[in-house]
Amino acid sequence: MSARPVVLAAAIASVSCGLCLESCRGDTAIPNGSGGAALTGGPALLYSMYGTESGRSERVALFNALILQPEGSPSGHSGGSYDWDCVRATETFVWSQTADSPTLKLAYDGAKRRLTVGEQEWTTSSANTFVITLDKQWQPTVRALPILVKTPAGTETLRRIQEALPGEERVKRLRVELASALSPQNNEMQLTRSATVNRWCGPCS
Repeated sequence: MSARPVVLAAAIASVSCGLCLESCRGDTAIPNGSGGAALTGGPALLYSMYGTESGRSERVALFNALILQPEGSPSGHSGGSYDWDCVRATETFVWSQTADSPTLKLAYDGAKRRLTVGEQEWTTSSANTFVITLDKQWQPTVRALPILVKTPAGTETLRRIQEALPGEERVKRLRVELASALSPQNNEMQLTRSATVNRWCGPCS
């Protein structure tokens, strides 16, 4: 049997999937950017990594994270990076511009649909929302919430998190800062990052 049909099929798959053959596999999520919302009521930020799922064109939140910074610290972050490779992406937050600044890395694997923070990992298939609390040494403690939220990071995402944690005053007093909204149609997208660039496209909080 000639190997030519196999080679031709692989070539067709490569064209249809770009340079990322893993994206053609079923039940695969493909990250293609990230964003967030500035918050008031305490040092915190709301983050989402975006992408598409299982060949669909609709852009959704692959996972969400409410990041609670140490009490008394400035809200927001001082930069970082977004690294993308086919069905995987890693967001790195830097909290100051000093050489010894603590960092937080959120690594997403779309082939497994898993989020990794440090040595721990969680599936995002049936629940994709997390609360990450940073202690005084900026070390993370991650809690997975039993909710699935695919809308952009903003008021609805924060509301769902607050409903899941009704007894937590620190979370309850947070509000999305709508004053710096980009547009009425997308008013929670304070920060956006494209998978093709390695910089924030909007103002950092």
